[in-house]
Amino acid sequence: MAIAKTDADAHILVIVDTQSTIKNAEQGKDPVVYLVDDDPTEDTGQGSTNLVTNVPPNAKVTWKPTAINNDDTVELTAFDDKGPENFFSTPPAPESGDDDNAWTGVVGDLPTGSKAAYGFYFSINGQGKFYFDPEIEIKNEPPPSNSGNG
Repeated sequence: MAIAKTDADAHILVIVDTQSTIKNAEQGKDPVVYLVDDDPTEDTGQGSTNLVTNVPPNAKVTWKPTAINNDDTVELTAFDDKGPENFFSTPPAPESGDDDNAWTGVVGDLPTGSKAAYGFYFSINGQGKFYFDPEIEIKNEPPPSNSGNG
């Protein structure tokens, strides 16, 4: 399965254990969400809800939700911009005409080290209101390698 159809600088796969999330909600506990990305730089929190994705300035970022449990569907329903203000030059929104429920946004032309917290609300099988909140950080892209020179 491809993470997303779009040509983005970073793709974040939002993997939800739907059965555990529903059970946890009944007990007042957090949802069970695993976040992974395809960013080539070293990230922290890979495979957890504490993922910090590193992207270059002006990067396009795509989030694609999926359920571990095959019979369930996960839909991102709202983006929660926790700031700082104007971190996203184009706030994340559903991709028009996308049947995979991917959302895409563009970060601003910001200096290295700029960091933002954000969150997404999501539903399972069209019901419930669940939430996760990772971070995103601006990092300069690695310099091109000088293979053969040296």
